[in-house]
Amino acid sequence: MIKNLHILFISSWYPSKIHPTNGNFVKDLATCIATKHDVSVLFAIGDFKQPEKYVVDLFEENNVKTVIVYFRKHASKTINFYRKLRALTIGLSHINTFDLIHCNVVNPMGIVAYLLSVLKRKPFIITAHWSGFLSESNYENSFFQKLFSKISIKKAQYVIPVSKRLKNAMIYKGYKGNYNVIGNVVATQLFTPQKNSNPLFEIVHVSNFSNEQKNINGILNVVKKLSEESTGFIFKIVGDGDLNSLKKQVSFFKIPSKNIKIIGTQTPKGIAKVLQNAHLYISFSNFETFGIVMAEALASGTPVITTNTGILTELKQEKYITIIPVNDEKRLLKEIVFHINHRPIFNGVEMHKKITENFSCNTISNAYSNVYRKSIINYSS
Repeated sequence: MIKNLHILFISSWYPSKIHPTNGNFVKDLATCIATKHDVSVLFAIGDFKQPEKYVVDLFEENNVKTVIVYFRKHASKTINFYRKLRALTIGLSHINTFDLIHCNVVNPMGIVAYLLSVLKRKPFIITAHWSGFLSESNYENSFFQKLFSKISIKKAQYVIPVSKRLKNAMIYKGYKGNYNVIGNVVATQLFTPQKNSNPLFEIVHVSNFSNEQKNINGILNVVKKLSEESTGFIFKIVGDGDLNSLKKQVSFFKIPSKNIKIIGTQTPKGIAKVLQNAHLYISFSNFETFGIVMAEALASGTPVITTNTGILTELKQEKYITIIPVNDEKRLLKEIVFHINHRPIFNGVEMHKKITENFSCNTISNAYSNVYRKSIINYSS
């Protein structure tokens, strides 16, 4: 295996002072890759409130050199596009020569990765995460977004969807490329099974509260019905979405306060603690490309109920994974009631091992190292 490559990460999403949790999974991947290679991250984002035209933020975290360039955002998309390119150029001047460009999230940075590849004569790969490629999503790319995405996907040495479902969706929509599926990285050293002696049955859901994707209304309706059948539980809903809007939804469904707790943005350690203390994790999404919290829950020894979406549907099915149809509230209620009444005991060590074998940093970084090696060899030949 080639060692000590310098990988340039560029991404459409990345945590910043504007959006502290946006693209956390990209940051996690960069941190993971940095255990085997040198990694620099280049990211540009606009800020309407910024008086200066450009501000460069340089720092190193977990062996990842990070260059975030903030530009003064404008009402004009054309001006913003120019300023973003200019910001990336400024940021690039702070980064040493690299061996390969690793683009995360196809749109809009995919075409930038391709142009940079041509300019610097370096290979590039793309990791695809975006749920907008799925047929279940109502999102429609513009003509130019589709065009630029198709060009960048076709020109990349490899395109890495995080699940088979996403790969198949991209191919179905006409995005031709050299595909190789590699999942998201799970911090298995953080998400570990712990002894749970909590007498009150805890159900947990973690997301951004997007009703279109996560079906929050469906979850709350089930929790309301559950509260009419059983009082011996608490539902914890955790995330970085609009808390005020969520509180209004909870009020609308008239869920008793003793049965629900709303928790805002958490650090990874905070999420790990919530999952470790839970008896059950639920995902009721309409669509998912991966669904990383489901994998984190299993790594923590917590069983999962999920709709037929996300990465758990692509793993060998076990008793601690319950898959139900999308939007089937009756089935979700039935399965939750079963867990509350019977409190099935599962082997947390076995659950953790399953996620470690598939999505630990060592597994994912080895897979990417192989892709990097092949990309460089193919590009040079």
